[in-house]
Amino acid sequence: MRALKVRRSRRTSSNERLVGSEQPRRDASSTGARAQLRTFCKTARIQVVHDGVSKFWGGGDPEEPKVAMYKHKWHAFLRCLIHVLPVAAALLLIGMNGTEYYIGGELAGWKDQDTEKLAGLAFTAKLHELLMLASITAVFFSYARKELAFGDGLLFGAVCAGRQITSISFLWSMEFFGSIYREWGKKRKKWNLISMVITCCVLGVSVGPSTNILMRPRLDDWPAGGTTFWLNATYDALFPSALNDSTSLAHCGTYTGDSSCPYGDWQILSQQYYRFWPGVVNLSSMPQEVFMPGRTAVRRMGIRYRAETRTETIWSNAYGSAWIGNSAVADALAQLGPYWSYAARNVDPGKRLIYRKDATFAVEAPMTEIFARCCAQAMNRSDLHSIPLPYPALGSGRLDGRPNTAANSIASFDTYSADWDAYTINSIRSLLQAGGAPNIIWLDSPALLNGSQSTLNAVVVFPETTSDQAYLHTCSIDSRLQPGVKLTGSWLNPSVITGYLSGTADTGTLGANSPKTYPTAVWARYLNPTIASQNRTLISVIA
Repeated sequence: MRALKVRRSRRTSSNERLVGSEQPRRDASSTGARAQLRTFCKTARIQVVHDGVSKFWGGGDPEEPKVAMYKHKWHAFLRCLIHVLPVAAALLLIGMNGTEYYIGGELAGWKDQDTEKLAGLAFTAKLHELLMLASITAVFFSYARKELAFGDGLLFGAVCAGRQITSISFLWSMEFFGSIYREWGKKRKKWNLISMVITCCVLGVSVGPSTNILMRPRLDDWPAGGTTFWLNATYDALFPSALNDSTSLAHCGTYTGDSSCPYGDWQILSQQYYRFWPGVVNLSSMPQEVFMPGRTAVRRMGIRYRAETRTETIWSNAYGSAWIGNSAVADALAQLGPYWSYAARNVDPGKRLIYRKDATFAVEAPMTEIFARCCAQAMNRSDLHSIPLPYPALGSGRLDGRPNTAANSIASFDTYSADWDAYTINSIRSLLQAGGAPNIIWLDSPALLNGSQSTLNAVVVFPETTSDQAYLHTCSIDSRLQPGVKLTGSWLNPSVITGYLSGTADTGTLGANSPKTYPTAVWARYLNPTIASQNRTLISVIA
């Protein structure tokens, strides 16, 4: 390629500097409104408008000599607008995002129309992108004209670069490589041009996504302060390692409706969860959560239902588990959270607190999680003494060919069999009498706990399964405290405290590092009190 160079004209005494072989003539058509319209249309790249107006203007539009560069204040002012508008908009967007300017819970205008408003902002972002590209192109062409008119000239490939800087592929095109490998008289001039081409190409492909990101407001959370609070109890009292019998629980052996007893609000489980159990057939579902009331807070209890087969439910888990936050911690959070939100608003009544959509408050505390698995055994009532009944060994849980996920998988366990003493056998045999109701016997033998790797064991009896057979379910239960779980409430619904655990039982255990909680068999009997008016227990009502 040969360098294209336009020779310079001598400096004239007029207010215009022309590049060419001669001074152009000026006539009446180059002054006045018509000339200003032509200048504006050229600057705004809408020459078609000027051509259309000239057709009806009459008198023709005499062609002027080709001028590479000349002085014209009005032309220069209009040219500057191409840079001022997009750059000013870009600086404004950067400033608003840098200072995290808050506009309120939703965009200004009609309520509940954010989708349409965001679409309008996307359209505006596209217009801004086009203005930015026009500005970048104008900068490059101005540099090219300067080099052609007053510099040492440019290669043909570099002259055409202004039309291709919006495409990143120009950086590996033949034209660009020709400019790089061409011998230049001045190395500085060469690298200035290469740097400008690379900068313009990078800007040309990045201003669009950048503008769209900056233009679109985002709903986000920000810290609004916090405080430390204490409960008037020791850690062992709130999160005990063992649950023992107490004289204060003596009245809990019979159901009285006292929610402070271990059985708590068992009706909620019976009505909001277990009532769906009989309807579990192929492609059905079970609730994933229920809400348990406390003194001042309602706690979210998460439940994961274990399916027997992959097609039994739409979604299921290989392991059954449940978790819930501590009642005392949830009650304190429900009380203190709104107070803190109210105090922060009165101390610093900024826009973010006045026009917020919501305010959340949270605390990290241990959360109780229960994991259970049972083995079912059909048997004749008279054969109880001769059949060894196995318990699942919880540490041996495994999935069928899908070791890393518990979704839609079937889990299997090794079993552990323990010798029952005469008292346990006689207690079970008495519950299996014809006409008997379902019931539970709790076991906490150290040998059985160690063998089944559990914190509590149970035998659930169903005497009236068939006319001559009964069902026994031997269960292993693991109860632990999962540390550092976030309990959260909100200003819009301050009494509801939620916490979430995910994937802790996917391997059949609740985590080797999580501390265990051991309920004793004597304490566990308060989970299944007798209903005096019905001569039944809670498990028989649920079953």
